Amino acid sequence: MILPKSAGGHVFTPVEDSLHAIARCKTGTVADHFEAYGEATITGAVNNADLWSGYAASAVQPEPDTAGYALWVESSSLADNGTSATGALTVDVHYLDTSGAQQTTTATLNGQTPVDTGVSDCMFVNDFHVETVGSGLVAAGNVDCTKGSGGAVVSRILAAGNFALSTMRQVPAGKRLYLLGWHGVGVAATAKFSTLRIRSSTHLRDHANAAGVYHFLDVTRVKDFATGWLPFPVPQVMQPLSTIKITAWTSGTNDISGSWRGWIEDV
Repeated sequence: MILPKSAGGHVFTPVEDSLHAIARCKTGTVADHFEAYGEATITGAVNNADLWSGYAASAVQPEPDTAGYALWVESSSLADNGTSATGALTVDVHYLDTSGAQQTTTATLNGQTPVDTGVSDCMFVNDFHVETVGSGLVAAGNVDCTKGSGGAVVSRILAAGNFALSTMRQVPAGKRLYLLGWHGVGVAATAKFSTLRIRSSTHLRDHANAAGVYHFLDVTRVKDFATGWLPFPVPQVMQPLSTIKITAWTSGTNDISGSWRGWIEDV
């Protein structure tokens, strides 16, 4: 409900006021934006394919690892290094440690040689992007965050990009996510289509976080069109350390993208 304007101007409802404050970055550490957007080119009829730019490495993005792992970065191109005049030079990794706290580290790339970031207790990478570039302005190759040297890819910046595109995020410890809505796009040849489902490890009935179990929050089917913004009438509440992502079930080859948005605030 939008209240009428008073003599002093617009009167905000509590929800409006909160979102307005978050948008203006006026809430400090109490509340902040929290969103995700990803894409994948999925070949053939596939079940349970996550929308993330590491799809070629694994159809399902790796789960948060509560035991933690050593975080390394590497590129598929020699041009992505800290001394080259081209390619990506340095990257920032925003991750949750094994206590669920939000952390950030910066690493200088060394081309195809794996680089130890010095982080030994990474649970999940929420955000991974290029910090500085050479004359090419974007990454020359695929730039990966991996579990240890040469290990499984947990986040990927695709060649010719500067940001890891993934619809999967983990809510930090001590925070709740208020999920506002989501969006999906699918492009396919002939009569092929994709069923997109936004999913969360938080169950909306008992409000428990069941790690690795993804409950469906909403569903749409796309073929050669975008859904537009699909709002939740009431923001969906996700518990601390829960994970959220968008996953596709396809009847054939599809190019798909999706996103969701909300905010996090202290429990």
